[in-house]
Amino acid sequence: MNITVTSEAPDVRIAVSGRVDTNSAPELTAFVDGLSGELAGLAIDCSDLEYLSSAGLRALLIAHKRVARSGGRLVLEYVSPAVTDVLALTGFSGIFDVR
Repeated sequence: MNITVTSEAPDVRIAVSGRVDTNSAPELTAFVDGLSGELAGLAIDCSDLEYLSSAGLRALLIAHKRVARSGGRLVLEYVSPAVTDVLALTGFSGIFDVR
């Protein structure tokens, strides 16, 4: 998994590519936890996200809670059909703003 920052706080935009699974999900969680200050929002470009496991869903849920504590919103952008299916089957599409 690779994380690329495309915009800084308060509206943070990142791109996540590769696989968010058991091995890489802690890296995503640590990255979001490391964001300083209040977040007006966090947008994640998922156009190059190939795979999302249950550990990846947990990392996204933790990110969602981190952003919500600041009054912000987590947005998943350019989500592939395969990842959209995972979000829909698990009910997470109702938690996140998926575009």
